[in-house]
Amino acid sequence: MDQGLNERPSGGANPARSDQSIESIALAGAVAIERIINERNWLRRRTYAQENEVNSLRAKIANFGRELSGIQGSHVTFAETLIRELREIDRAFQVLHQNDAASQINREDADLVSLAERFSPRQKATGT
Repeated sequence: MDQGLNERPSGGANPARSDQSIESIALAGAVAIERIINERNWLRRRTYAQENEVNSLRAKIANFGRELSGIQGSHVTFAETLIRELREIDRAFQVLHQNDAASQINREDADLVSLAERFSPRQKATGT
C-alpha cells in the first residue's frame, strides 16, 4: 500500500497532457488575474468619480450656506425696517387719536359755550 502513494500510476499518465493541464491552469490564472486587475481599475475610477462628486457637493453646500446667510441678513434687515415703519404708523395713529380727542373736547366745549350763551341771562336782557 505504501508503494501506491509514492509511485506514478502506470499506463494512464501522459506527460504531454500534464503540460497542457498546467498551461490551461496557468492561462486560466492569468485570465483571472487580468479580470481582477480590470475590476480593481474600474473600482478605482468609480472611487475617484465619487470623490469628485463628494467634493463638488461639499462646495455646493458651502455656497448654499453662504447664500442662506445672505438671505437671512436681508430678511433681518427687512424685518427691522418693517418694525420701524409699523412703530411710526402706530405713533401717527396715536397722535391722530389724541388730536381727534382734543378736537372732540373742543367741539364739546364749543357746544357747551353755545348752549350757555343761549340760556345766559345776559343774552335775554340784550334781546338777541
